[in-house]
Amino acid sequence: LSRTLVVFNNHRSEVFMRRAFKNLSAESGEGWFVPQTMVIDDLVAELGGLTIVPNEFLLFDLYAIHMQLGGDQRKYATFEDFIAFGDIMLADFSDIDRYCVDARDLFQNLHAYKELLEWDVENPAMSPMQRDYLEFYRSLYEYYSLLHERLAAKGEAYGGMAYRHVAEHIGSLIDEGRWRRVYFIGFNAISECERRIIGEY
Repeated sequence: LSRTLVVFNNHRSEVFMRRAFKNLSAESGEGWFVPQTMVIDDLVAELGGLTIVPNEFLLFDLYAIHMQLGGDQRKYATFEDFIAFGDIMLADFSDIDRYCVDARDLFQNLHAYKELLEWDVENPAMSPMQRDYLEFYRSLYEYYSLLHERLAAKGEAYGGMAYRHVAEHIGSLIDEGRWRRVYFIGFNAISECERRIIGEY
């Protein structure tokens, strides 16, 4: 058991298993080796060598990018106005990465879809508001890629970004001599990144 790693999807499950081993030891009167445990976020951070930064701190990075891309001329010009919007962007970026979606294609298709919705046969000329609206959707990939660059330069990541980095390089990141057995417990509806990581073990 000293060479075994048990990976959970949350800390609550981890605490319950440790408590179960403690109870086994007390009931039997013998000492037990407790396997090493961690949650998958910690495993991903350790394998990838990246610090997973909470959203409340990432918002400052994303807001700086927003201003760089002309945010002072757009909706959500102040940081306070930007917070709720930035939270949604971060959640979407994280989902894109956790499921290994091609972000460039996704945002190009989203822009084309929004452009189609704004199209009017009887009035083909767009208003300034419509042009600004579509320009924002055109710029989403820039937000995504600039945030990646900014965080990678500091050795940081948001959750999905860290998962994607590990999933894409998992073959070279695993230290095969460290653990004899690795068990993943309590996972359901796993993301593409989790599937790749678990599959390598």
